[in-house]
Amino acid sequence: MGKFLKILAAILGLLVVLVVAAVIIVPLVVDPNDFKDEITAQVKKATGRELLMSGDLGLSVFPWLGLELNGLRLSNAPGFGDQPFAAVKHAQVRVKLMPLLSKTLEVDTLRVEGLQLNLAKAKDGRTNWQDLAGAEEPAAPTPAEKPPAEGLGLTGIAIGGVEVADARVVWDDRSSGQRYEVADFALNTGAISPGSPVDLKLAFTIDSAQPRLKARVNLDARLETDQALQKLSLSPLNLNVQDLQTEAVRGQVKLVAGVDADLAAQRYRLDDLRLDLTVAGEGLPKGGVEAELLSDLVVDLSAETLALSGMKLTSGELVVSGALQGEKIQSAPSFSGDLKVAEFSLRNWMQKMGLAVPVTADPKVLNRVALDVHLKSSPKQVALEKLVMTLDDTRLDGVVRLQPLDKPGVRFDLAVDAIDLDRYLPPPAEGEAAQAKKAGKGEQPPVELFPVETLRQLDVAGVFRLGKLIVKKLVAQDIQLSVKAKDGRIKLKEEVKAFYQGAIRGSIGVDVRGADPKLKVEQHMKNIQAGPLLADLTGKDTLTGQGGFNASITARGQTPEALTKTLGGKLDFKFTDGALKGFNLAKTIRDTKARFKGKTVPPSDEPEQTDFSELRGSAKITKGVLVNKDLFAKSPLLRIEGAGKVNLPAESLDYTLTPVIVGTLKGQSGDELQDLKGIPVPVRFTGSLAKPEYSIDWKKVLVGTQKAKAQKKLDKEIDERLEGKVPDSLRDQLKDTLKGFF
Repeated sequence: MGKFLKILAAILGLLVVLVVAAVIIVPLVVDPNDFKDEITAQVKKATGRELLMSGDLGLSVFPWLGLELNGLRLSNAPGFGDQPFAAVKHAQVRVKLMPLLSKTLEVDTLRVEGLQLNLAKAKDGRTNWQDLAGAEEPAAPTPAEKPPAEGLGLTGIAIGGVEVADARVVWDDRSSGQRYEVADFALNTGAISPGSPVDLKLAFTIDSAQPRLKARVNLDARLETDQALQKLSLSPLNLNVQDLQTEAVRGQVKLVAGVDADLAAQRYRLDDLRLDLTVAGEGLPKGGVEAELLSDLVVDLSAETLALSGMKLTSGELVVSGALQGEKIQSAPSFSGDLKVAEFSLRNWMQKMGLAVPVTADPKVLNRVALDVHLKSSPKQVALEKLVMTLDDTRLDGVVRLQPLDKPGVRFDLAVDAIDLDRYLPPPAEGEAAQAKKAGKGEQPPVELFPVETLRQLDVAGVFRLGKLIVKKLVAQDIQLSVKAKDGRIKLKEEVKAFYQGAIRGSIGVDVRGADPKLKVEQHMKNIQAGPLLADLTGKDTLTGQGGFNASITARGQTPEALTKTLGGKLDFKFTDGALKGFNLAKTIRDTKARFKGKTVPPSDEPEQTDFSELRGSAKITKGVLVNKDLFAKSPLLRIEGAGKVNLPAESLDYTLTPVIVGTLKGQSGDELQDLKGIPVPVRFTGSLAKPEYSIDWKKVLVGTQKAKAQKKLDKEIDERLEGKVPDSLRDQLKDTLKGFF
């Protein structure tokens, strides 16, 4: 037995000597560089690619079993250019030899420097790496798995760290035009061992052509994992995105959060998330926008849920808070939650952000803004429910629903208690009307009124209710507006139940399905007090009285000029117990008569108005020309008939008023017009709408006067000759018969 042990010891000693000798002699005798040609040939045979090895290959055995590569370059696939598919300046990997005998893997720091990887896809869908994968072979039936033999697994693993420097990866998709480049990539870690924390630092620059994106990204974290590498945490994660540039904005982003991930359970958690954002660019203030987001986020992919809690977004005085819950986030995402915008001064916020604050008639508006809303979304729609918005003294309530994004649509039901829009409109500039009128005389480019393409895409339906509305000094109450727009047809219906002691109902329709937009307007007003309405609208009550107005109008075209030239339809109106102010018809007749006779016009303090107990008429519009044949007005002094036309495209008129004096009210001309009683006095208006001219056809008046005198004389003769001889009724009938001859 002792002799056997001596022989065994001798054999073991010899083996140790041989191993030590091999460890020492092999690196001295075997030079891996001698095998470069064979290696490149085998690569060529296996892949068809050229492998260039311009640097030395290094090999070590003891105490580290290691390999060092320098200057490797693998050619690209045919049709993808001359740049290499992959290249490495320097790479080194070393494994400690002796611990392997005890089934422990100890790896030295892995080092890679100057890695280049060019990934591409051709227009026909080929990639420049698919030839390296080889043809897929049908999977052979796998026998029932057997439990691994005992003692074959590793009892431990440790990596000294990872160092990657100056790496570059390019993805060029020529089929879609997308191109991404990650450059200056650097990765540094501390020692890696399951269950032990490791420091992690990552940095790279990303550059994309489509979409345009460029940024420098830095990540710093302390990583902890369990033994099975299924649970990890980053405490904390620090992410900095600097020199961010896109098509529209530039800036930087900073994110800090604690991250916990359970890879097996697919559950991820971000605690104490803080996102700081600073951006500037197109559509943003010159000084940029700064914002801070605080929140906690939990995502469970196995349960398909998401929970965003404690959310608070701050940007200057603007503070948005809320929470959000998500379900079926991968299969059929749906979300619900509450968002709140705390009351703030929009005016002050815009000023501090460097934004232009709208010039408003009331400088105190835009100082109190707040919002509360419950959000619900699904693949079918996004709903803003329980919407409550306050703007200064106005409150809005309701709901808005947005249809799917593939065919966007909007549905709404909103109510406003009261709003004075005049407070929010800009104050009228001095001489603004005169300047606008003067500017209108010059050559002006055509103004397109209807955004046709946008209107064709609209899918909107809803109701808007207002308790009280003030706009351009007009006051309306109890208003309901309904909107419907789809397939290029838009219709707005309005109903105003309280409008200057009357009411309004009507509709406006726009049809943009054809080459030229079509406009249709229906309006009906009743029991309106014209005086207060015009006083608020124009500052002058040029027409007083109570009445109504009906209009049915159509037009076609894209510019105001085209609409005016194609204007057509009909209208009618009737007002009672009022006056036309600014023009005293009876006084005009009297003064003109005096001048006609060469007399001096006597001074008068009569008001410049023509009173009426009834005023009515109708008109037909054809190609922008309004024709009226039945204007009628009456008062204790006058009966007025009118007929003529108004040419809206030419802004001219040719209209004749024919008053007949039926009374002798001293307050409206007295005895001066006694001899014109019953005589038609035609007054013709011609010229421009802005400054019409008028004239009286005294020839017709004179003929009428002579006829009246002759009739009066004849009536007197009949009375003298037939008085007491025939019945009065027969005598009056004779007068009427003879009157027809005049």
